[in-house]
Amino acid sequence: MRTTRGNVRIVAPSVSVYLLVRPLQPFRPLPRNTNELHKKQSHRKLDYHELSRTSFSQGTSMTGLGVFFALTPKQESALLTAHDNSAVMTLVEAIEERWIETSTQEIDTAWKEIHASLTSTTAPWKQYESVVAHCILSDQQLYNGNEFIVSFISRERVSAIAEVLLSITEDDFRIVFFDVQTFTIGEPITAEHFQYHWTWFDVMRQFFQRTKKKRRAILFTAEP
Repeated sequence: MRTTRGNVRIVAPSVSVYLLVRPLQPFRPLPRNTNELHKKQSHRKLDYHELSRTSFSQGTSMTGLGVFFALTPKQESALLTAHDNSAVMTLVEAIEERWIETSTQEIDTAWKEIHASLTSTTAPWKQYESVVAHCILSDQQLYNGNEFIVSFISRERVSAIAEVLLSITEDDFRIVFFDVQTFTIGEPITAEHFQYHWTWFDVMRQFFQRTKKKRRAILFTAEP
C-alpha cells in the first residue's frame, strides 16, 4: 500500500503507548477539499469484535486515517467473492488507484471517536445502535487478520444507516461525545476538539446520503 498520491506526502501520526488514559488526538483544521488529506493510504485492520466500543473505552491506540468508498456493483461482487487476503488487498489497491472524487470520502482520524460516540449506551439514538454500529466498523470484515481494516457495508445497511445519521442533531452528538471522550481519556474536552469531530461526522453522513441515492454499498478502510 502506498502512502502518497500525486504530490501529497502522508506522514502517519506517531505511535504512543497507552495504559489506562489515551491523550487527545491533536486538532487539525479541515482542508477546503476534504479529500486532500491522504489520497493514498495504508489500510490495516483488527477483528470487528476487537474494534468494539469496549476497545475504545479501554484506550486502544487507533491512529489510522479512514476512507469510505462507494462501490460499483462490479467492485462489490469482486470483493465479496475474493478468496483470500491477498485478493482482497489487490482489489482495495485497485479501488484506491481509481480514486473517484464523487465516490470517495476521507474522514481523517475522526472515525475512532465517532464510532465510540455512535455506539454509546447513553446515546439518544440507542435504539438504533444495531444500525449505526455498522456505519464504520461493520461485522462484515473482508480481511481476515490484524493488519488491515477492510469493512464492507451493504446497500441495505447504507440506506438504514443514512436515515439514522440524518436524525442526529449537533446538540445530541455534543452531549454524547463529551460524555464518552471525558470518560475515555479522563480529562476535559475542548470545543475545538468537538468541532473537529462533528465536522467530520457531518461530512460522513452527507456521503452516506449521496451513496444511498446511488443505491451502492460502501467500503471503509483504515490503518490502525
